[in-house]
Amino acid sequence: MRRMSGLEMRISFMTLAALATLTLAGCSGAGAASAPTPATTVATVISNPTATAAATSQPTSSPGCDGSFAGAAFDGMLVGSTAYMGNTAYPEGRVPDSAPLAPYNTNSFNGSGAPTDVQVNPIVDQNSGGYVIVLCNTSGHTRRIDGVTVTLATLTPFTGALRIWKPCVSSYDAQGHKVITAGCGGANIQNDYMRASFPSGAGAGAMAVARMVEVSPALDPVLGPLPVTLQPNQRLSIDVVMTGLTGPATYGFSFALSVDGAAPRVVATSQPTLLAPPTQTWNGENCQAPTMQAMMPSSGFFVCPPAS
Repeated sequence: MRRMSGLEMRISFMTLAALATLTLAGCSGAGAASAPTPATTVATVISNPTATAAATSQPTSSPGCDGSFAGAAFDGMLVGSTAYMGNTAYPEGRVPDSAPLAPYNTNSFNGSGAPTDVQVNPIVDQNSGGYVIVLCNTSGHTRRIDGVTVTLATLTPFTGALRIWKPCVSSYDAQGHKVITAGCGGANIQNDYMRASFPSGAGAGAMAVARMVEVSPALDPVLGPLPVTLQPNQRLSIDVVMTGLTGPATYGFSFALSVDGAAPRVVATSQPTLLAPPTQTWNGENCQAPTMQAMMPSSGFFVCPPAS
């Protein structure tokens, strides 16, 4: 059996980490859209303890909920308290400012990582990326999910240097003496895809009502578009993409759900997201330069700076 390269293993981790708050079992019911969308009001914050659970691969059917689903309590239901990046958002790796101009070991890259890990230049404005909210109806009766409101909770301008490397492009295998260009695959399959559009230059505190983009036909049963009736023990995943973010800045978002005609309540927060143009891009091809080869360790996976 071929051994997975370090880059491939990291990409595999990225694919799993986007669903890190879920462990789901297959048990589903039928869903149907009903009732008009309520008027938008200011969101109310609820307590969101951090959810922890084993990661799973992407589902091909819309599974239900059992005791293994880990999430924060929300009006008799459960919701993942961190809106992780979509499964194919492909955040970039950041080379630390303190790293010397020498081969940089990429083994420390952990993909989507923990709730507080800064995501560097992920895809946020397309359905392949964005942020995923997962809700599980454990209330014992039908609930109507009316809509999603997004708040730009924090915005910190970014003015420093940004040295990046792209896990989906290349790295250098020191033991094999070769450049690896594995690429990235995978899919971001959710029930519903929505878009929150912020005006250009929006600051912290700005709010946007998410609008439907499309409903996935790949999951059974099809749930959406919102508003949608969620049957007992039924799970719903919503991918929310953002437009209007101009940067360079580190953004943090909060996501509020409106349920059964009630005012929206904040149920999840995003990982911090840095959107900024890189000042330098490192890759595996650069590691073939004689100056980099002279400093190359005997094993590991590396990216190197461009020639000065």
